[in-house]
Amino acid sequence: MLEQKTVLTLFKDGEDAIQCASLFFGIAGIIRVVAGSKPATVLERLKKIGIVPCLCILSSRLYPVHEPGLVASIRGVFPSAELLLISSINEPLPLLHKLAVDRIRHLAINQAGSPEEWSQDAKFQLITAATKLCNGILWEIADYVKPGTAIHEFAVSGSDQKELLITRIEQTIGGDSPMLDILRQRAALLADEMFENALYDAPQEGGGRKLYQKGEQRDIHPGEKIPSASGLTAKPLPWRLLMAGEPFLLTTL
Repeated sequence: MLEQKTVLTLFKDGEDAIQCASLFFGIAGIIRVVAGSKPATVLERLKKIGIVPCLCILSSRLYPVHEPGLVASIRGVFPSAELLLISSINEPLPLLHKLAVDRIRHLAINQAGSPEEWSQDAKFQLITAATKLCNGILWEIADYVKPGTAIHEFAVSGSDQKELLITRIEQTIGGDSPMLDILRQRAALLADEMFENALYDAPQEGGGRKLYQKGEQRDIHPGEKIPSASGLTAKPLPWRLLMAGEPFLLTTL
């Protein structure tokens, strides 16, 4: 049977699928699947009937907490598929350590509190992201923030730069108010975790063994690139997207 280019969406259960259903209207060739208790078996059955997705969209209710091995199963069956994890501002932030280990490069967090509040702009952005990923088009940080937003880049050259990077990111958030203080704190925590992931968790050998021990002093080697960029948007986008290469360190606020 001929392979068909499609987008596969995977959910924890029927309720999860129903709540997210309206997001995917307009995405051509989409297939919605409730993974159930044996997602690996479901994936194998899809492959047998000729479905080979260019993109798999995963609900954060399913992965990584409920099905931590899901990404390994997907890559075992559909090794060329891009992966996009979607979540909501009301859901706990997926553990970035786990995403780094599984090399999840694309995370979209909807700023709305419930599916009923998802705007047409949010849906359009998700469709745009899915289309670009299916076509192999890389995103730059300017694609994640409002037009005209100042982008601050930082060249990471070694592990001793973490505090300097965090300070630079905090300095991009000017002003004095309780809300801005909280925003600076969240930005610092996120930058800290992503820096650690990029330097110590993402670099691995073919078998998955980490090349570096967390906390050890090290320099960035020739040929190794850890891009760092941040941008502050006065009016948040409907989706907050964290998307980058491997290893990654990208923060959008």
